[in-house]
Amino acid sequence: MVNIFKDKLLDMKLGEYLTNNQDGMRLVTSSPMFNLIALNNITQAEREAINRSFTIGYVLINKIPFLTFDFGNNFTFDSCIFNIEATSEDENAMILLLVEQTTKRVLEVRNIGLTKRFIELLIRDTKSIDFSKEEFASRVEEIQAKYSTNELIAMCKELQQF
Repeated sequence: MVNIFKDKLLDMKLGEYLTNNQDGMRLVTSSPMFNLIALNNITQAEREAINRSFTIGYVLINKIPFLTFDFGNNFTFDSCIFNIEATSEDENAMILLLVEQTTKRVLEVRNIGLTKRFIELLIRDTKSIDFSKEEFASRVEEIQAKYSTNELIAMCKELQQF
């Protein structure tokens, strides 16, 4: 079990996913899913953005599922998904964690629930991945070289507003 507390250090199990000191997002596809948004020198505006309205999008490109996260003018992220532990649409919980990259301190926590449609797409499309992790990584690299996060957001066929 993972313990998460606001204004405390990130649980070591999740901390393993933050391997560098670069700004970025890492999606841990356990059940529940964890969305680690790790930034350096987080501003008050960035802290507030986590708790305001934002949009998650879903797009499938070249058999690679992507989730996009649009927090308006504050930041946007995309994340590819190779596999997911959820096996039914009832496993729809996602926990957003805003983590100060330099200290690994959790500054904001937000629980959300993805729609049944989102979970169905994630389960279906990750199950249909029939190539190696190396091929997956190669395809992701090609896609991310071709499209910016904002272009991926514009391509999303499924959107959910929070």
